[in-house]
Amino acid sequence: MCSPVSRLLTLLLALSALACTSEPARIPGSALRARAEARLEAERPELLASPGHYGLVFEVPQPAFMRFMAQIYLHRAEGDIVPGSIDGVEAHGGGVLALIVDTWRPHGEAPGLDDVFPFSWGSLALTELYRSHQRQVFLSSSGGLPRLRFRIESKRGVDTREADAYAFLATLLRFEDDLESEWTNRSGQSVTADRLLRSCWDRYRQERSPEEDSEDHSYLHLPGLLLAYGRHAGAGLDVDAVKRRFMSQELRRRSFGRYAASEALGHYAEALGLLVSDAAVTWTAEEKSAARGWLGALEAGAFPDVEGAPLSHLAHLVHGLREIERNRSRLE
Repeated sequence: MCSPVSRLLTLLLALSALACTSEPARIPGSALRARAEARLEAERPELLASPGHYGLVFEVPQPAFMRFMAQIYLHRAEGDIVPGSIDGVEAHGGGVLALIVDTWRPHGEAPGLDDVFPFSWGSLALTELYRSHQRQVFLSSSGGLPRLRFRIESKRGVDTREADAYAFLATLLRFEDDLESEWTNRSGQSVTADRLLRSCWDRYRQERSPEEDSEDHSYLHLPGLLLAYGRHAGAGLDVDAVKRRFMSQELRRRSFGRYAASEALGHYAEALGLLVSDAAVTWTAEEKSAARGWLGALEAGAFPDVEGAPLSHLAHLVHGLREIERNRSRLE
């Protein structure tokens, strides 16, 4: 029979062994994700009015997508084609083309540029819209991000306007096998996909204030765009450098310029999810700890009221948190 002293020593040895056992680090975010998913599920019809955001968290039904596309009107002037509604052009340059490529499944799979889309007013080969955007995209002389410059008919005649270009740049990466292939845009610049994407990286790694970032919506999407650029054969971009820039800047911000906190933080969570899911990105123990700490703060209350945030912001948040959960071992 064991003495009380022997039993005590046995217990202490057991506790010591438990203390030395290495347990996987907890990845925060599941509770926040569950709350956001519940609201998105409850308000699916409202979210479906924006199929681009709906597609981040649910599969877009083809009939619903075609009903949305029936509202699209193409503005034209002097050879330019610009999608939008009858009342105005799309908010983000190349967004409708990217939505078609990401969502339309004419043969049960993603379309190619030779496919002809049946707009409600008539059909148009996607290559026509793609080539128009190629003529419209340009490099800013001020060192800013690439943008689209286009012309549309107005009550005054022909207006020249601009829009951000991140959606079209993502489409370029999808269809341009040779990133060094040149074309001439409407501004007379000789450009390549590589030159456009390289300018995004050069601009992204510069120090900027939150106010500067919020002047162009592209900044919220640059980590994902640059990761896709880094995966392209011959791009030669160090994706770990993208991660380091994101970790040292966006994840340390507490103010967001003109963005609502839910918009900025939802996109940051999405970008972190894309970084974690990219097998080419490596993580140090310190970076893993920092990412978990940021997610913990997000879940503990840094993200504004889930019940009051716009559905689009929640869609980006959930997309990112799902990617992190799927690849949680990379942060443990």
